[in-house]
Amino acid sequence: MKNQIIVTTTSNIEGWKVEEYLDIISASVVIGTGYLSEGFAEISTFWGAKSSSYQKKINSINEEVIKVLKSKANEIGANAIIGLQIDVDEISSKNKSMIMTTARGTAVRTKLLDTGKKADNVSIGQINADQLDILLQKKYIISNAKNNNLKLNEDTWTFITNHAVVEIGDYLIKDFSNYIVNIDKSNVNWNDEINKLYQYLKDYFSALEYIDAVKIIYNHIDLDYDESVLNKIFEIIEECNLLDFSEALKLLESNDFEKQKISVQILELDKPFYQTEDLVIIEKIIKKIETDFKPKWTKGSKKKLLSSEEKEIWNCECGKQLDITEKYCSKCKTDIWGFSADECDLEDVKETLKDKYLIIKDYLKQ
Repeated sequence: MKNQIIVTTTSNIEGWKVEEYLDIISASVVIGTGYLSEGFAEISTFWGAKSSSYQKKINSINEEVIKVLKSKANEIGANAIIGLQIDVDEISSKNKSMIMTTARGTAVRTKLLDTGKKADNVSIGQINADQLDILLQKKYIISNAKNNNLKLNEDTWTFITNHAVVEIGDYLIKDFSNYIVNIDKSNVNWNDEINKLYQYLKDYFSALEYIDAVKIIYNHIDLDYDESVLNKIFEIIEECNLLDFSEALKLLESNDFEKQKISVQILELDKPFYQTEDLVIIEKIIKKIETDFKPKWTKGSKKKLLSSEEKEIWNCECGKQLDITEKYCSKCKTDIWGFSADECDLEDVKETLKDKYLIIKDYLKQ
């Protein structure tokens, strides 16, 4: 069982005695610059007044690198980290830019002094009225969601977002799907209503911990959903930076070409942070793309008009013959790999993954 690790930027911890200095430790995570781009656009013109979504992203990056640092401290038997420092550097390779966040500190073993105070100022066995009210509301909301009678008004959305009520994520996506499929399109405002509900749903997923959001959202990449619903789920993954390499690999390993295409499109996106654990999975993904995606066009030839000479052509799977310079089939509207122009370019995705792999490997010293 892991120890709880205390972390502080100071050289000591009030109420605790440092018994042993173990080691100076560091940890790094790498993020794509796209993860912060939306936040930068939302920064207020007032000095220092950043948007809440931007600040949440910054906090999530810092929390993740500290989590990795805590894990390292735990491995060497420490129960605290003192002198915490966090540095941010921009790194680039082959015109690809990323940001590396590094945390470092001194891992120590400490002992709680007998001061008569409870650690962390926590009152054991007590709960205040506000905490009780929140827990009661959460219980009420979760219960109603299980019984399929939760009323999703503005107050409910605000509560479940502010308190990250992860237990109802599946219900929210199913409810959203039903709403899109059954909406009355004779209402001139039907599209505005869908966009408003989508914004609520996106804000909710932005408020969740990355691991919780990923677990929920990828369970709903289901081809039985209406295409418009799948498009909105993809938008949430994109706008909330919910790329997860393990989940993308699962989709690639399916025997369903449509799911494999969704996986490749997801792999175009960013995730909040990159770690050494991602390297092994990225390698598997690149190999999977290179071995499993077969060209859907074959080369052939036909005689030139009014000539006995032959010219090289493409034969598409759909039966259409194409000029050798064509990128997309004029009949089925897909490229040599089966992707349409509004989906993605498989070769670009593969090369970007290779670039990310090299940057992460280089800067995380693997």
